[in-house]
Amino acid sequence: MPEIPLERVDDNTLAIPETWNPEMKVPGIIYANREIEKSLVGDRSLDQVVNVAMLPGIVKASMGMPDIHWGYGFPIGGVAGFDLKEGIISPGGVGYDINCGVTLIGTDLNIEEIRPHIKELLERIFLKIPSGMSRKASFKINDHQMDEILSTGLQWAVSEGYATKDDILHTEDGGRMQKSDPVNVSPEARKRGLNQLGTLGSGNHFLEIQAVEQIMDMERGSSFNLHEGKATIMIHTGSRGLGHQVATDFVREIQTGGEGVVADVNDRQLSSVYFQSDMGQRYYEAMNAAANFAFVNRQIIVSEIRSVFGEVLHIDPQEMGMRIVYSLAHNMARVERHNVGKKSMDLVVHRKGATRAFPGSKMENGSIFRRYGHPVIIPGDMGTASYVLAGTQENLEKSFGSTCHGAGRLLSRKKSFESFSSSEVIEKMNRSGIFIKAASPGVVSEEAPGSYKNIDEVVATVAGSGLSIPVARLIPVGVVKG
Repeated sequence: MPEIPLERVDDNTLAIPETWNPEMKVPGIIYANREIEKSLVGDRSLDQVVNVAMLPGIVKASMGMPDIHWGYGFPIGGVAGFDLKEGIISPGGVGYDINCGVTLIGTDLNIEEIRPHIKELLERIFLKIPSGMSRKASFKINDHQMDEILSTGLQWAVSEGYATKDDILHTEDGGRMQKSDPVNVSPEARKRGLNQLGTLGSGNHFLEIQAVEQIMDMERGSSFNLHEGKATIMIHTGSRGLGHQVATDFVREIQTGGEGVVADVNDRQLSSVYFQSDMGQRYYEAMNAAANFAFVNRQIIVSEIRSVFGEVLHIDPQEMGMRIVYSLAHNMARVERHNVGKKSMDLVVHRKGATRAFPGSKMENGSIFRRYGHPVIIPGDMGTASYVLAGTQENLEKSFGSTCHGAGRLLSRKKSFESFSSSEVIEKMNRSGIFIKAASPGVVSEEAPGSYKNIDEVVATVAGSGLSIPVARLIPVGVVKG
C-alpha cells in the first residue's frame, strides 16, 4: 500500500487531502506538532482516518487529535460529525468502553499535609475500590435499581446518597443522558454490570492522588477552584462490562445485516447503521443507558474516596473541600448543533478517545461554567503529569468543540510488557516520590510511562492549534492501577 500523504497546514495541523482516495467524502485533519508527527510514521491510525472519511453523511473532516493511535474501527483520538438526517452512527466510532471518562476531585488540602499518609490512603483505596479484571464489587444492585441507573444516571445516585446536587452541576450533561432506554440493553450486558458499580477495571484505568504543580491561567484556575500546592484526586474508568457488552451486541447485529445497515464499508470494524433507522435509534438509546451506568460508576468511587480520606485523615470530607471539579466522558456519540461552513446543522458527533471542550457560549444559561466553559481533564501517564484545560470559541469551528483525551499510547501493550520491568518501573517511580499500588505486575509494565506519548507535547499541540487553553498542570504522588 502506498504511504498516505500528510500535508503540513501549520505548525500544529496536518491534512490528508480528499483527493487521496476517490471514496473520501471529506479530508482528513490530524492535529500534531512536528514532534507528535514522528509518532505517526507507519501508524495504522492514518488508514482509519481515511476510512472514516468515506462514511455516509460525514461533514467537514475526519479528524485525529494529537493522542491518536490505532483503535477498533475509528482511531482512538478520532472525531467525526455526521448529518443527523442522512448520516450514520457506529459502535466502532464510540468504542467498547462507552463513556470511559475522567472525574477530577479538588480539595482544600495542602499536598504536604497528606504526603505522610499517601501509602495508607492507597492501601485503603485499593481495598475499598476493586481494580483489575477479576475483583468484583461488594456493592450490589437489583434489576429495578439497574433500570433506574440506566434511565436516570446520577439522579439515582443523588436519591441513594452517593451524590450531591453540587456533584451533578459539575458533571457533563448533569450525569444523565436523556434519551436512554434500558429495554435496549441486553440481559447479558445487565448481568455483566450487576457487580461492577464502583470498580476501576483494568488496563489504562486508574485512580491518582495528585498535586497541583502549576496554574497556567490564574483566572480560569481560580474559577475551577484549582490552586497550586493543593491535592486533587483523578479517577479514570467507564461503563465496564456492561458497556462492552452493549457494543458487542450491536456490532454483531449490524454485521449480521438488516434495515438501516450501511452495506459498503471499507473496514468491517467500521460497521455502521443510519442514525435515523430503527437499529440506529436502538443503539443510540442503549449507548446512552450505558453512559448513565458509567456516570454512576465513577460517582460511587467518588463517594468511596471521600469516605477513605475522612477515615485516614480524621477530617470531615466537607471540611477538606472535596468537590468535583468536573466529570466528563471520552467515548460517546452525541447529537449536537454546529456550524458547518455557513450552515447550522444537527450532527451526530462521534468522539472516540476524545473529549468535548465547549466554551462558555455552548453552556446553558445559568451554568456555573457559562463564563469560561467547562474544565477539560487530560490524564497523562502515571509517571509524569496530567492537565486541566478549557475549551475555546474558535474550536467550535475547527473540531466541533473537541480536544484530546490523554497522552495517547506510543507502544502496544505487548511491546510495553516486553520492554519494561515492573519492578524497575515501580522503583523509578518511588524515587520520584510516586507510590503505586497495582492489581498485577503486568499492568505496571503495560502502563509504564515510556508506553505513552509526551503529554507536554500533546497539550502544546492542542494549545497551539487553538483547540483548548491550558489551565493547570497536575503531578501524581500516588497511583492505583487496575
